[in-house]
Amino acid sequence: MNKRLINFLTVFLVVFILVLGIPSFLSLNPFIYFNEAKKTNIVFDDFEYLYENVHGFLLLRNSLSDNFTIDENNHMQDVRLLINTLKIFSFIFIMVLASTLFLINKIKGTKKRKTELTNFFNNLKKGGFISLSFLIFLTIIVFINFSFSFDAFHRIFFPQGNWLFSADSLLITLFPQTFFLNMAKKIFITNTLFISLLILIIHLLENQNKY
Repeated sequence: MNKRLINFLTVFLVVFILVLGIPSFLSLNPFIYFNEAKKTNIVFDDFEYLYENVHGFLLLRNSLSDNFTIDENNHMQDVRLLINTLKIFSFIFIMVLASTLFLINKIKGTKKRKTELTNFFNNLKKGGFISLSFLIFLTIIVFINFSFSFDAFHRIFFPQGNWLFSADSLLITLFPQTFFLNMAKKIFITNTLFISLLILIIHLLENQNKY
């Protein structure tokens, strides 16, 4: 396979994992999810159960409560499909990168192996920097006009258009825009720290590979 194509694919896999994959995992992290749910200050019968029900539904643990309408149920099925598709592809891509690193370490000849490792680490670091730059750029846009960004996100990922609900719907009551704004902040901060740490680790591995 062409060397440039391999480099491009490696960088692409890294960017996909960091920009789309990691946020999909973080969005369902119990600490982030339930912490932001508590901040919505919503109190009515079964509200805690409904948050747990939606969380379990997105994790494929249970069906969605009958409290939600058919349209709300359909949209949540689309959300679940999107999140789990991103998680599956991310897992596959992580395995591909791990397998690539394993095969490189099996190359006979110290010089050739070090050259391939250096190239591999460079691609990982490049993907990390691209991801970090993209996230910062995206975050600036999101916080300049969150409503516009929120609508644009749904139009891109849910083109079927079943994501518009009345302000008094159960889904909007449980998950107002402030919920997603606070989630976005937490995910950005956590992911930024993770990517920065990853770049540092790759840099250290690169230096170790030089000797």
